[in-house]
Amino acid sequence: MAVELSLSRGRLLRISSEDKQPGETNSDFTVRLGNTSYVQNVRGVALKHLSFKHVFPNVFYGEGKQAGDGNSTFSFTYNGAPLSVVIEEGWYTAVDYRAELELKINALVAVLNPITVTLPSVPLGASLTRKFTFTATAPDTIGLVNEADGNAAADIVGIRTTTGQALTHTASYLPDFGGLSTIYLCSGVLAGYNASASSNSGEQVPVVTPIPLDVDYGREVRYSAPEAVQEIIMFRNDRNLNSVDLALCTRTGTRLSLQQNNLTATFRLLHANGLPAD
Repeated sequence: MAVELSLSRGRLLRISSEDKQPGETNSDFTVRLGNTSYVQNVRGVALKHLSFKHVFPNVFYGEGKQAGDGNSTFSFTYNGAPLSVVIEEGWYTAVDYRAELELKINALVAVLNPITVTLPSVPLGASLTRKFTFTATAPDTIGLVNEADGNAAADIVGIRTTTGQALTHTASYLPDFGGLSTIYLCSGVLAGYNASASSNSGEQVPVVTPIPLDVDYGREVRYSAPEAVQEIIMFRNDRNLNSVDLALCTRTGTRLSLQQNNLTATFRLLHANGLPAD
């Protein structure tokens, strides 16, 4: 017998982080749905709406709020010795970041031989092409470190290559403080076998759908999946959704923090051969 599924006939399920379990966060939580009939024997789900506040800083600690994660740690070499500083999590302009980075670096090295961090025009006189430049005080030298060699902040500062020691270095690229452009709604229960294989060594990330961050920092994200192209996640077998986990993630699965702000998602539940009994 053929299985019939219809988006128009499925029941709606609204999930809010306000109903999370004790000790969980608003951006990584589980809700208990119990044995209600319409969450039993579910064949598939489709996301309809999602809302949350864009409070994801462009400089962040990362999963677990550890200072060594994310892009908050700037690493460099000073007179050949590896050093690193941690920039506090937050939303920065290039000018703000320059001042904070210079302050943190010079709190680490000898204050009598400071390192200056500047954003000069490149070429001289250009208004929009400002690259980070690092200059040590002679006879000291500084070296830049790229992301592959352990500088988590290399991309936002514009550092492409690891350099040798010199009195001064200018980053290869323009700085990028635009922050995340896309995040992902993740769920181990709902994604199931539809988990995404990341280009990061093929690791599996339980992605339900990507969400574009097309609003300014601090504004509300209201995402609606167009009905005509609404993606349906099908399960291999009917599933009872007695509990559902949701999280907001980066492309590699790192959990993002919503702080005190709530996440609300609405799904359409699809049952084989029509609606379940009330």
